[in-house]
Amino acid sequence: MRTSGVASISIALASIAVACGPSAPTRGPTTAPEIASAPALSRDPASCRATPGAGALRPLGEPGRTGSTVALATLGGRTVALAADEDGRAIVALDVDARKVLATTPLPGAPSQVLVLDDGRVLVGLRDRAAVASFEAAPDGSLLARCAIDVPAEPLALASTVDGRRVAVSSGQGSAFTVLDGSDLQRRRVVPLAREPRAVLFARDGATAFVTHAVGGKVSVVEVEGRGPGGSKDGEGAKGARILTVLSSPAEHQHRGLIERVLAPVESVPGRGGNRLGCQGYALASSSGRVFAPQVLVDPGDPGSRAPGYGDGQVSTEIPNVAVFDEASQSLARRSLEFESLASFRGPMGEEREPACVLPRAAAIDGPSGTLLVTCLGIDAVVAYDARSIAPANVELRRFPVGSGPTGVAVDAAGRRAVVFSQFDRSIDVLSLRDLAAPPPPGQIRPRRGAQVALPPLEDPLGFDVALGRQIFHAVGDGRIARDGRACASCHPDGRDDAITWATPDGPRRTIPLAGRVVGTEPFSWSAQTRDLHAHVEHTFERLDGTGLRSVELDALVAYVRSLPAPPAEARVTARPAPEAAIVARGRAVFESAEAGCGGCHRGGATDGQQHDVRSKAEVDRQGAFDTPSLRNVSARAPYFHDGRFGSLRDLLAKNGDAMGKTSHLSPDELVALEAFLGSL
Repeated sequence: MRTSGVASISIALASIAVACGPSAPTRGPTTAPEIASAPALSRDPASCRATPGAGALRPLGEPGRTGSTVALATLGGRTVALAADEDGRAIVALDVDARKVLATTPLPGAPSQVLVLDDGRVLVGLRDRAAVASFEAAPDGSLLARCAIDVPAEPLALASTVDGRRVAVSSGQGSAFTVLDGSDLQRRRVVPLAREPRAVLFARDGATAFVTHAVGGKVSVVEVEGRGPGGSKDGEGAKGARILTVLSSPAEHQHRGLIERVLAPVESVPGRGGNRLGCQGYALASSSGRVFAPQVLVDPGDPGSRAPGYGDGQVSTEIPNVAVFDEASQSLARRSLEFESLASFRGPMGEEREPACVLPRAAAIDGPSGTLLVTCLGIDAVVAYDARSIAPANVELRRFPVGSGPTGVAVDAAGRRAVVFSQFDRSIDVLSLRDLAAPPPPGQIRPRRGAQVALPPLEDPLGFDVALGRQIFHAVGDGRIARDGRACASCHPDGRDDAITWATPDGPRRTIPLAGRVVGTEPFSWSAQTRDLHAHVEHTFERLDGTGLRSVELDALVAYVRSLPAPPAEARVTARPAPEAAIVARGRAVFESAEAGCGGCHRGGATDGQQHDVRSKAEVDRQGAFDTPSLRNVSARAPYFHDGRFGSLRDLLAKNGDAMGKTSHLSPDELVALEAFLGSL
């Protein structure tokens, strides 16, 4: 039976995510002065077509590519790297051989990924502008603006088919997959997805596409040529989807309307407190009919019992993993989920283990050596895995040191090198891949650092405290933060949330989003333990058995967390039809009515800063009163309640037993209106 325009392959249970995109922007929306020098972008479809005879830029590598924050191409006999510099809101062109910056093209928004098409057009996702921009390259490496295409909110990843007929865009905040025509870049289909989609990869035949999710434990499988746009909700309206393999609990998918049957369920991956979950689904790569999805297997402990910290114990809470599935049959290789108890880098005899790659962000295949290259935030390295292994994460071959914050990688197979863009340092590393096919000599598993080129300084640089705080937020293996080596970004990818309910000393606790939800939302935590963010962060380190930061570092971390903007929500295009204004207005009236009582605690959709007992106390909870959460962006952060018991807003409104406001008296139409209003916040 068909349900939605997207299927899901879950890659590790109860909601495992299989592994695009850089870290959340550290600035708010672009102001007019910042974009004054950016090129004008037409929305005329004719401007989106390639200009005959123009565009000498040609992509390196095989046709049919996934985007990244860096792309390789040839231009006038030179090999050029194009880096999507989010902090600089620009595309920077670098001559790879001369190690020289050629040009910087300002953009009218923050770039997410860059993709070079076979005809020379350069596509750039503008994550805070809900658009994809198209350019053509001038001989000096600068980009000439052609057009902009509206897509759902927060375009994060790009990909093209082998024949170039279709281009795909995933939108994180818009929870959508958009199909563009390869000739004129006009929208052909918009399909609703589960929350936080990231990397996109087309199958070789172009009939289907795979999409990873930062949270939720799945790879979505989309039929590219569907029967029109997606429907109004997950599981409604969009045609041609089915669940291919489900590793997570069927109930978790059923409540999102994404599943009607389970085909070939696979046994779970065990953790100490139950089944491991998945997170950090940011990357995809393929080779020889196999698709690789770097991810992290998370053990949150047993939410039905109290734990000493966040999770049941503090050893190997997070395990790096590369899920592997067959492109044609879309069947998961169960053995690719197997892991060693301490899956981390093995150095030479006597050398201490190095921190694991638990924040994978981009991936690429080096065909000649059969190697999967994965960029890893927090350890500032590119990890080379054996792509020919059934369990690549267990066969780590090399680690290449690179700049801080590596978010993109592209391979020049013929030149036996890889180019890596590191956002935090704003640098480009050129790595030699010539020795990957041979076993590493003793003591040389970590190669010497390759050539590195710094991008031009920013005219409006990040503040020192925010820049330092961003590095600390993503630091992996720092015992001052957590004894088991996890980073702040492990539970808060892109500053948001992992959608996981953790076992804690106070009972089950669902991760709270941070981006855009810290300033003015005191007190902090579900238990409302403190009104001071510094004290709250220090308390979190204690729960993680970390030793704590120095005051200047703590100040920087707090500054970064406060700077995280809310996910960009406004867009001209959505995957689900927007409710009529009259329905939203009716929902607002219900929300603010004395009979429903919603507005009494959630004033203006925010919070009253108080604790309330809404009869949600779990058996192991230490207390029954919980902090009132803000409802901003609430529709994009399922599941709900402090223990994640409700998988959808509709369930929360209809099944809370009048313990949180009063909704049992509402008619079906009023419930629809109330849900529509909440979705507008």
